Amino acid sequence: MPACRDCPFFDSEMVICRSVGRAGKRTGSRPWHTWTQKESHDHLRSCTNAIISLWASRASGSVLEVGCGVARVFRRVLNRNRAVREWYAIDPRWPTTPARHFVHGTVGAIPFPDNRFDLVGSWETIEHWAEYGDTIEGGLQEIYRVLRPGGVCALAMPMYVHGGEDFFFGRDAAVKARIAAAAPWATVRFNDWRRDYDPLPRIENWRHGSYTVPGTGRRRLVRLRKIEGAVLERLFAEAYQKDGIPSCWQIEAVLTKGG
Repeated sequence: MPACRDCPFFDSEMVICRSVGRAGKRTGSRPWHTWTQKESHDHLRSCTNAIISLWASRASGSVLEVGCGVARVFRRVLNRNRAVREWYAIDPRWPTTPARHFVHGTVGAIPFPDNRFDLVGSWETIEHWAEYGDTIEGGLQEIYRVLRPGGVCALAMPMYVHGGEDFFFGRDAAVKARIAAAAPWATVRFNDWRRDYDPLPRIENWRHGSYTVPGTGRRRLVRLRKIEGAVLERLFAEAYQKDGIPSCWQIEAVLTKGG
């Protein structure tokens, strides 16, 4: 993905991301440090919504969403896409009794047979897989298993926001390497959304973020005014960028299973 100024969702007249919607209108030209936590999250989520909309509109055949929540955006777009023959969504928070499209399950044990789907999408979930006992490698191997030959896995994940340490501390090179090596993908492509955010405002969701404590699978809230000295030093050492404080951004991963 090019810089925000070149993105199809960027409105050059309003100087706003059209994918943000009402959140963008609320914040307007206010400086980023006056935004509420929800307003900041909405701006970051705009990239995810844009990615979901693009993939849902171009999907066809059989589709699966992993870690769906209520699948609001994905479901809204898919319902208008007649090229999609069927779609399902799994989430460990759903009841064990299936409800139409929604099925209880985790990425580490996807409850579908081999070679089942043409597209598997997962949006802002991979950074949380460890909290449910699943690894990046194990989850992607399961996705690879249920993809048909020629099928595509599409992922979106935030940097400097929450989840496992690699995600919270913005170690994008390590994350990309693990994703690429997890399965024998035929093609691997990464797009960085909102990394070059100018002229849009910064996003500092990491001030409200959380990360998964290594070896426990638990999530610990990390707020700048509360975190301990050792973690604080590590955060600043790894996360500082040209402006002194990192701005959150999204990685889109597009992975293809060989035919």
